[in-house]
Amino acid sequence: MSSLRIALADDQILVRAGLRALLQQQGVEVACEADDGQALLDALTTTSVDVVLSDIRMPGVDGIQALVQLRARGDRTPVLLLTTFDDSDLLLRATEAGAQGFLLKDAAPEDLRDAIARVAAGETLLQPVSTDPVRARYQFRDQQPPS
Repeated sequence: MSSLRIALADDQILVRAGLRALLQQQGVEVACEADDGQALLDALTTTSVDVVLSDIRMPGVDGIQALVQLRARGDRTPVLLLTTFDDSDLLLRATEAGAQGFLLKDAAPEDLRDAIARVAAGETLLQPVSTDPVRARYQFRDQQPPS
């Protein structure tokens, strides 16, 4: 498998450093790093990547807001969002904003590499979180209103 280039965004320096070290060990190139969504958006104006790997909850512009802005400017780079929280509302917001993946930070290291590769290949990845409420909301939206 060829080396993938990613943009990495997380407001916690130690988390970013740990993810960078892990990903480099797995053959993934971290092309740029950011400590919030605005810094990520700025970096992506000059750096081309295969996947954006971003925390959701960051001060200032969070990961979902950054994703919305990225899509608004026509950037279709696949985005894999990371979170500590198993929260179906966050999952719904992330997918509605255009995220291709949603992964909990307690995932195994090999799951992270696999998730990045799958998202880069065009797949959608929703790590096992409580997706039933999300599916129910989409199903409800697809139904015709009562007459």
